[in-house]
Amino acid sequence: MTLQSLQVNWKTQLYQIKDGKKLLSLFKLFSNIILIQHLIACVWIWNAYLNVNQQHNWMIVRNITDQDWTYQYIQSYYFATVTMTTVGYGDIAPTNRYEYVLCLLIMMISCGVFGFSINGIGNIFSQFNEKENEIKQKLSIINIQMKQNNISNSLKNEIRQYLDYVWRENNEKLTNDSNAIFSQLDERLKRDLQLESNKIIIQYLKQNFSNNFTEKAIQLIKEQYYKPQQQIFQQNQIVDQFLYYIQKGSVILTVNNPYITSKIVS
Repeated sequence: MTLQSLQVNWKTQLYQIKDGKKLLSLFKLFSNIILIQHLIACVWIWNAYLNVNQQHNWMIVRNITDQDWTYQYIQSYYFATVTMTTVGYGDIAPTNRYEYVLCLLIMMISCGVFGFSINGIGNIFSQFNEKENEIKQKLSIINIQMKQNNISNSLKNEIRQYLDYVWRENNEKLTNDSNAIFSQLDERLKRDLQLESNKIIIQYLKQNFSNNFTEKAIQLIKEQYYKPQQQIFQQNQIVDQFLYYIQKGSVILTVNNPYITSKIVS
């Protein structure tokens, strides 16, 4: 094995970042809605406490002034929710001038916030389906073309599986983008990133090779992707001696020998 030809296959999970950002945005929107409902509920209770000497306020009408604060909060949060969602059952309503003014402010603020949040949630869900619909449309076009050309079912399935993998994963583009971003790091951060990303193979190298060899090998680690059904190399083919580490997936080792069976390595 020559050190200059050492290559290790390590696979990043950056393709999940895009969907992760969508989920995070969705979580933030729901969190904002819950937070604003909580604030409205607190203000609604606070207003009732300030006007406790009034002959009428919503807590007196609901006959919950002697209830514990948790029950009062639940009632107030219920009012905030039905107001924000524009349901407005009317079972909790303003009863004096202060509550009417406050209710007007709450309705203007909550309706705007809720409308904005619902629009954002709809956009996020549409983005989730955007890629899936695009893939289905492309596969439909490919299926029609292959059917017109009388392509065999086995070849059609192989082509569909290959294209589906390429379109869904698209890891090579993500790797190029991530490498361009990571190239802006200083040397120390680059080295720390490489050590963290390849800690399993580095541990293997340390256990089987000298420290000097391992230090030099770390600088030569490269990422390589192989798609389904792609042949890495053939038997008796003259290739450089590489050390492959499978980060994700599996590889079938096939030998042209009737006494040796194929082996799946993962």
